[in-house]
Amino acid sequence: MDLPLLLIAILPLVILVITIIAGALLRGNRHSRELVQAWADRNGYQIIQAKRRYLFTGPFPQVTSRGAQVYRVEVEVRPGLTRTGWVMCGSGFWGNDPDKTTVRWDT
Repeated sequence: MDLPLLLIAILPLVILVITIIAGALLRGNRHSRELVQAWADRNGYQIIQAKRRYLFTGPFPQVTSRGAQVYRVEVEVRPGLTRTGWVMCGSGFWGNDPDKTTVRWDT
């Protein structure tokens, strides 16, 4: 089999693998954003800003090895009073509790 035919033969498989990986990443990001919103709703907070952090993860330095996601948040806890902090979505080894949120407020 010559090289162009081999590439044509494996191209659909490569596209499928890339699509599956991209879909899993997008689903995980959407789920963590929903967790942050649910946490805010449960506590009566209004989210002003929530940004996902990849490298600097504040009080959760080991997060990338645990499969969790970290957000830097600013919320209005009551009219006129805002707080900032960190919300980690997922926990445990490889994020095995994907519905858990852990919060650390700035002092």
